[in-house]
Amino acid sequence: MPYKNIEDKREARMRSYYKNREKELERVKEYVKDYKNTYQYKKTQIISNWKYQGLIETDDYTYEELYEAYYYTINCEACGKQFKNTKYRHMDHCHKTGIFREIVCCRCNVLRRYADLN
Repeated sequence: MPYKNIEDKREARMRSYYKNREKELERVKEYVKDYKNTYQYKKTQIISNWKYQGLIETDDYTYEELYEAYYYTINCEACGKQFKNTKYRHMDHCHKTGIFREIVCCRCNVLRRYADLN
């Protein structure tokens, strides 16, 4: 249905928007909820966190390679203890240079951080 002026067209669009708004919001909420449970979302969030904390890419490794190593590591590379869950798995890196060293447990990470400060 052609509109004679722009104002009529704008009003019709706004009526349609408000009429379907609740349905569209529900659709978006479902999409976001499903997306947050995906491997890609979690990978993106973890890599973003590493960048924020100062972990840098080098010629030896990329963030993608680091993530794959991080995801599949089940034992601390320093003490050999098995991780209880992902909360105890940490990326050990030099806080001065930002260069990655090892994937370690929480305890080893804290000990190394204090060793770096001294």
